Amino acid sequence: MKKLIVIGFLFILGWNTVSAQTVGLYCKRHAISWSCLLIAGGVQGFITELQFNYPAVKRRFNTNDQFWNPSISWTNKYKNHDPKQGEKFFGSTTFLAWTTDGFHFTQAIRNVGIIGGVSIIFPRKVKWYWYVRDYVINALIFGMANFTAQAIIK
Repeated sequence: MKKLIVIGFLFILGWNTVSAQTVGLYCKRHAISWSCLLIAGGVQGFITELQFNYPAVKRRFNTNDQFWNPSISWTNKYKNHDPKQGEKFFGSTTFLAWTTDGFHFTQAIRNVGIIGGVSIIFPRKVKWYWYVRDYVINALIFGMANFTAQAIIK
């Protein structure tokens, strides 16, 4: 399998311009980033099933409906599950919505994976906290785009 991957990289990047050692180094540098993206992709698949096929998720994982069933869990953000009564707690309808139901919780995990996937590439000759800085910057950009798109759609 490793040889197949290396041959694939050599084919994509140009057989004469890349050595197997270069491909191996590239893979090592991106291993954590790709792991984050694999997690994000898997969680996205779970989100899709949660949103469009909740009975299958319920059967497979025996989930708590009040937290995981998207048709009712969205009310967890509000006092007494009533949107007319306002937020259940400060931030429950905005930046802390991920704590209120399974749908938003899994979206937060997906987002952490995506942002980590574009932030963490080893080894770079930088201080460890530069990775944290890159992550925070990417998270803010991703979050602003997310909220802006939602505001435009509403």
